[in-house]
Amino acid sequence: GNFTYDDTFAITNNQDVVGPGWKLPGMFVHDFWGQDISKADSHKSYRPLTIAWFRLDFLLWGLQPWAFRLTNVALHTLCSVLIFILARELGGRYE
Repeated sequence: GNFTYDDTFAITNNQDVVGPGWKLPGMFVHDFWGQDISKADSHKSYRPLTIAWFRLDFLLWGLQPWAFRLTNVALHTLCSVLIFILARELGGRYE
């Protein structure tokens, strides 16, 4: 499949994700869409960790939608397992 919906703006057109050079500083001054967050027309959605993951996916795999999806599934699985472990520890164990 291809990138869909907002992927075009958040990933394929976002220079913090696909642009040349070192992008870490830009991730902290741009919104989710790669626009300067201080500008009036910025969406003001600040997600530098998400953009860093997108950038890592891009550096590893290029613009391969399957790789971005695989990363999302892996991260969601990891979070689900961690929540399960936390709930089990907080709720006690049933024997």
